[in-house]
Amino acid sequence: MKKLIYFLLVGFVFWGCNSENESDVLIDPETGMPIENVTQYSIENYVYEIILGPIPPTERRDACQIPVETLKKMTTQAVIQAILDHPMQMDIFLYNRFIQGFNAVYKDNNALAELVKRGDASELLLAKLVESFLDPNYPLLSFKVIVLEFVASQYLKGDLDKMKVFVESALKHDNQNQTDLFKDIRFMLIGRTMLAAKYKPFIIAVEENQFLQPYLDDFDQFAGYEPIGYNSNHLTQPIIIIRDFANNFINEK
Repeated sequence: MKKLIYFLLVGFVFWGCNSENESDVLIDPETGMPIENVTQYSIENYVYEIILGPIPPTERRDACQIPVETLKKMTTQAVIQAILDHPMQMDIFLYNRFIQGFNAVYKDNNALAELVKRGDASELLLAKLVESFLDPNYPLLSFKVIVLEFVASQYLKGDLDKMKVFVESALKHDNQNQTDLFKDIRFMLIGRTMLAAKYKPFIIAVEENQFLQPYLDDFDQFAGYEPIGYNSNHLTQPIIIIRDFANNFINEK
């Protein structure tokens, strides 16, 4: 049913890629000449253009690549937003498992590859995450937020302080919206972050609980929403366990 709804929503409309807004070139007040190398990141917004008509999947993916010269000039904030605005993002729903779907949709995505090169990526991803929590339209943007959380969780590995900020922010986000359909995916990401942080108490818990590791590997985003399955012990227990450890994790000195 969800896949049917997805196709009805998407229809034949596809978002292609080739429009951007570029800020003015900075001018040296003394010489009146453009300042070289300062305008490297001058594009502050990238807009995907609408293309009508059905397009084969491979061509759709290729069309979503941002022109290299444009990408190099985009600010890190613009790169992050372009990732969140990816035209094929809703295709993740075609896969039962979130990470599997994400990897399929964002395969060889050059905006994602560009983000790896930006030294300020993790800091700006966290800032964007906090900003999304304050957005009054959060429930409408929840899918973009869960994609943002996934991307952020990948870039924070190795930085314990930032991983704690991420987990704390995700917990606050969960408390703000108890009916979030992506709660299970969020707690999967929180758990994976604690494993990446080598948080020993949680590592031990994963080793001792037979349901935690499969849950953390890649949660089935549809299985948990069946009326009976969602209330079953093996689906609700991981969330309870992860939440308890996460609260201890962020408060550990």
